[in-house]
Amino acid sequence: MKGRMVLLAAVTVHAGMAACLMSGKVVDVETGKPLAGTRVVADPLGRPFKPAIIRLADLQGAFCFERLQAGVYKLIAQRAAYMPLVYGGRLGTTEGMELNVDGVTETPAVTFKMTRSGSLAGTVTDSSGELLENAQVVLWHRIWDSAEHRWNSDWISQFDSDDRGAFHFGPLAPGVYYVSAEERQESAGLDEKGTPTPGSGPPTYFGSSFKFERATPITLQPGENASVMIAISPRTGGRSLTARLAPGVEHEDQATLEARDDKNSRRVSAAIGKDGSISMHNLIPGKYSLHTFATASIEMDVDLTDGDVDGLVLTPARSFDVRISVIDGPKNATPFPVRAREMATGDVRGSNMGKADGSFVLRGLKASEYWLDWRGKEGYLKSLIIDGRARPDTVLELRSGAPGLVQAVFSPNLAQVSGHVERAEAAPAALATTVVWMDEEHSRAEALGDSVKADQAGQFQLEKMPPGKYRLFAIEGFDEDMWGSPELAAALREKSVVVELREGDEKQVTILLISTEEWDKALRKVGM
Repeated sequence: MKGRMVLLAAVTVHAGMAACLMSGKVVDVETGKPLAGTRVVADPLGRPFKPAIIRLADLQGAFCFERLQAGVYKLIAQRAAYMPLVYGGRLGTTEGMELNVDGVTETPAVTFKMTRSGSLAGTVTDSSGELLENAQVVLWHRIWDSAEHRWNSDWISQFDSDDRGAFHFGPLAPGVYYVSAEERQESAGLDEKGTPTPGSGPPTYFGSSFKFERATPITLQPGENASVMIAISPRTGGRSLTARLAPGVEHEDQATLEARDDKNSRRVSAAIGKDGSISMHNLIPGKYSLHTFATASIEMDVDLTDGDVDGLVLTPARSFDVRISVIDGPKNATPFPVRAREMATGDVRGSNMGKADGSFVLRGLKASEYWLDWRGKEGYLKSLIIDGRARPDTVLELRSGAPGLVQAVFSPNLAQVSGHVERAEAAPAALATTVVWMDEEHSRAEALGDSVKADQAGQFQLEKMPPGKYRLFAIEGFDEDMWGSPELAAALREKSVVVELREGDEKQVTILLISTEEWDKALRKVGM
């Protein structure tokens, strides 16, 4: 063939090589019908410059990867009008099961159960019903807030309404959503004193509430295209705050009080009078944090969402700096990473200032009771010696003031737990299984603990665990954003396992699987 060159590639099939190294099928989660034409992507992990391999599902929804280099892969299914799905992961996440391929042996077949995507659209109006252009519309859902130890709002996405007041969010997975809207307007003019007045109040949530806690939830079913209308509630007038420094608190002539809203986007300052009084007016309804300057340090929160606050007493919190020396501490841990966790609230307080001599300082601790928590590969804090008296635990009592000498007894003798997750059915798990644990002795406002993924056979191992009493859960389709509520842990308690560890223990446990249906049911029980 003149002027052309033909290259022939020879393909050698080794004896015993599997016809499909990875295979499976793609179906609709509701109907079970095969989804022909779905893109299935085998994404090699740990090799950023290695291209992904793509297959299309056939008329029976089946797919097959004949040749793959040995390695770890993530499987992803993509199809129009459906939510993208990582095999073994929950909808909307990019994490799932990791599949090990040796290049020769066929891996167990997998099944993708895909869910139709939905959307949430609507319009925004002012209180008179006029359509609002360029209103800021935000889509939210609820998560466990570890900082505040409660269920709280979490931003998903944002949309500015068009010239017809319309907005649209999608594609969305089935679930519970919340929507808020507010006008984009910095100032509506001046009041009678010449002070700029805000054009709108805090965001109005669907359901005509200024508070997320009172917003009306929107439950989206698979494939549902929901529509809502939000009428931005008018601001009936600015809020007022009157406060006074507690008796005995001294302040300079130029001392001020600053109020910051919960988004830290608005700040208002007022001078503190000679008699210690402060007045603030025309504040937008909402939650504020108060901070003083040129006086004793005061940090307080105030809620002006539903009305004015009158006569608030501003009291400085007593704080202490506590120096702690470590007995037989790890040689390579500088600074020594210790957390002071307040027993009553679960809050982590104090900053860890490591010193060259192996000691450290926790600054800004208030008069309260703390659990000193440190755990790592080198060991754990076993006990404390306070002013020469040994304690059997790591509780630091500061309600009567700061101690003179605190010594932390360090131990390198950690424990280990390994085990198996037992399923009610013989079929392989549809979602990744996570073993999560909570510290039975120290969990108060929050379920304290960590997590590890079980492998495809349901095996897991928890290495280097400090001695203590732990409650273990094995959850299919675990979502860390939802974990932390003690009420949620209590709702799952029936299938949990308690293990008590002493120094050097190596224990084996079996945990019953909490299915994704049981996990979702427990979330609904606590209001999610």
